[in-house]
Amino acid sequence: MLIFSIVTITAIKFFLAFINRKNIGFDEYWHLILIRDIKDNGLYNSAEHSRFIRPSTFTIYPWFFHWLLSMLPSQFEKQFGYLVNPILDVLFMLGLYSFMATFEVDQVGAVSICLMYAFSPMMFSSISMGPRITSLTPRLFGEVVGIFYFLYLYLYSVDQSVVWGSLSLLCGVIVVLSSKFSIQAIIFISVIAGICLGDFVVIVMPFAAICSSLIVTKLNNKEALTGQIQHLTNYAKQNMKGKMAVSGRASFIPFLIAIKNRDLNKLINLLISRHPFTSVLIKLPHVFLALFLVLPSESLSTIDVFFLAGFSVYILTSTQFFLFLGEAERYLIYVSPFAYLIVWENIFSANAELLWGAVIYGFIYIILEAIFFIKKSKVTGEVELANNALINEISQYTTPLNIATIPYHLGGWRIIYDTNHNHLHHTWWNNKVDIAKINQFTLKYPFLDVNQIKAIKETYSIDKFFILKNALPDDLPKGICLSPLEENTNVIEIIV
Repeated sequence: MLIFSIVTITAIKFFLAFINRKNIGFDEYWHLILIRDIKDNGLYNSAEHSRFIRPSTFTIYPWFFHWLLSMLPSQFEKQFGYLVNPILDVLFMLGLYSFMATFEVDQVGAVSICLMYAFSPMMFSSISMGPRITSLTPRLFGEVVGIFYFLYLYLYSVDQSVVWGSLSLLCGVIVVLSSKFSIQAIIFISVIAGICLGDFVVIVMPFAAICSSLIVTKLNNKEALTGQIQHLTNYAKQNMKGKMAVSGRASFIPFLIAIKNRDLNKLINLLISRHPFTSVLIKLPHVFLALFLVLPSESLSTIDVFFLAGFSVYILTSTQFFLFLGEAERYLIYVSPFAYLIVWENIFSANAELLWGAVIYGFIYIILEAIFFIKKSKVTGEVELANNALINEISQYTTPLNIATIPYHLGGWRIIYDTNHNHLHHTWWNNKVDIAKINQFTLKYPFLDVNQIKAIKETYSIDKFFILKNALPDDLPKGICLSPLEENTNVIEIIV
């Protein structure tokens, strides 16, 4: 059973990565830029600070994952980067299997927990707000290290072992140096779990990890931490104005609109990727099973507390006010092993057929998603063709130009990675005044306001504007001309 499970899971992980290998996402190019920059200039000597029109800095982003990949041969990350996350995920499951012995779980139980993890659609689905397996980002790395952080922290809270506490601290330091979202996860979940357990060490562990990261990096990580606070503050303000991509994500109104318009594709997308409740119900049902098993209990075990702490953060970040803290369902991944343990001990250990039912459910989901990607390849191809047309157009110019695109994702980070031109994108700007100004020109992320295009041109000395055809407003401001590209008429140059 163990060998069969390892071979099957490995094959599936690599299959999912293979069918998505040519689909390099918008965010992935940013990480390719950072890896290349570290290769060329070292950790703290960014050479890309002038490429985003306004002063920017790469050192406000956690770098450990990128630093590891920068040690690989040149161009490896772009040609073979799609293999990194499947390999990491398989290694994580082997580690999780070995770890279960510490929880006094037998071999059958350990394999079953790994199967639950492997076949939970949340852990492999690419139809989500942020793909976990199929995109070369620090997300998976931060999550698997974050999971071990909580597993070691749990063991420490049980027997107060210095060894477990030290290992949890080590994982925490790696998390702080690797993933912005994972930093939030270990802080929020640890604080809630520590308060419920009355364990001061559990509460302060993430803050000890932050302090340790500053010591290890000789305070060089300070800019990344302060930058994260600055970004969250900005995201919170924009979310309250309804200008974030996630704004309104917790609303059920889009479901009613999709049903009214009989838009089945839109409805399915809302169910499995957009709404934080339905996406978990469909892609990580073990969480709700665990919740129903834990809530009636007269007394909670330490495992129950860690699981409920993660679930509490999920509920909190599903509310409109806290949507800026990221996809709520991602917080559940960090406590998923506790949910699997609860479900295994109370249901699957005595009902093997239910376990295999969960595995079959996940396998069917994999097949359906593979079919979806085959059908979606036409749409993905259209996006790629549009990006290629833009890159080919601006590559004709040898003198660096200031480029603005609507939406930002048109060309996006590829403009920086594949050409010598600059791109108006404010994600890594380091001046609050600059950020406040660009927000005034933003209709709703990732769309600049076309009606303010003349002011944008003057403010940022933009040489060329490009827009996707379907992003054009009904009423265009006076004094501008539209010039579709010959290679792809869906990409239009706006001449001001």
